[in-house]
Amino acid sequence: MIKAKLAVCGEKAIRDAISNKISVVNIVESIKSPGFPLFVPELTCLFITERSKKDPESIDCFIRFSLDKKELNIVPGKISYTDKLLNRFILVMNGLVIPKPGMLRISLFSKENNKEIAFWKIAIEKIGKLAKKEQSQI
Repeated sequence: MIKAKLAVCGEKAIRDAISNKISVVNIVESIKSPGFPLFVPELTCLFITERSKKDPESIDCFIRFSLDKKELNIVPGKISYTDKLLNRFILVMNGLVIPKPGMLRISLFSKENNKEIAFWKIAIEKIGKLAKKEQSQI
């Protein structure tokens, strides 16, 4: 059975070419905005999963973006373990529109059994008031 070891989202993920270590930069736990809809230009998700020796070497998966249980987007993927038991799956989402405040949930699912393997939640909050444009009088 595939199990989650880690799920996290941030602004960027960096993989060192020499050591093969991964760093997640600016972990995102909440996003605050004065107005909606909100456009998030880039969001990077890292999922580390583990399989047992009897699990297949690759599985089809998908990442589901939902806001308060309403689906915003689904991105298909494939987790390939080859001969290893751990996998680091990185998804770079280049553009996500968030229509309103709420709880954004980014979930990794197995396509085979539609089971959630891992998730990360981000609180989407409205702050302040939008500034009204003032007209100058001459």
